[in-house]
Amino acid sequence: MMVEQPSTAAEKGHDKIVARLLEHNPAMIDAVTSRNKSTALHLAACAGHKSTVAQLLSHSPGLLDLKNALDQTALHLAASGGHVKVVAELLVRRPSSLTDEDWKGSTPLFCAASQGYQEVVDLFPLTTDQVCVSPFIFFFFQLFFSPLSSSLSLSKFSL
Repeated sequence: MMVEQPSTAAEKGHDKIVARLLEHNPAMIDAVTSRNKSTALHLAACAGHKSTVAQLLSHSPGLLDLKNALDQTALHLAASGGHVKVVAELLVRRPSSLTDEDWKGSTPLFCAASQGYQEVVDLFPLTTDQVCVSPFIFFFFQLFFSPLSSSLSLSKFSL
């Protein structure tokens, strides 16, 4: 019989299995997968399992700081997948993570916006600091998400 890893159980949202595995061997929570060096938190966030994310973070809050092989945090993955509840949970626990950049220089906010997840974008406070950090993101939002953009036809623009 194969022993399931917390990362596999977390990816599937199996909270009871995650709890049992961590009870048996708490050190397993920090294990990374061979796939992109993701943790159980990365996989749970990517799949949108809010209760699993909360469970993992209650055992090890430091998981929020870990990045995978592509320099993505759990927030990057949740935002890229449009998982509103997971993004909200992660932002409450570590608000400073909204400025983390992955290997391409993308922030979690940009990941959500580029996928068109307006509900996720609305969770991010657009502050002056963020505009200073990334003028492109500010321009992107003004162009695609402002009330003015709904009255403009983007077909008029040639790039």
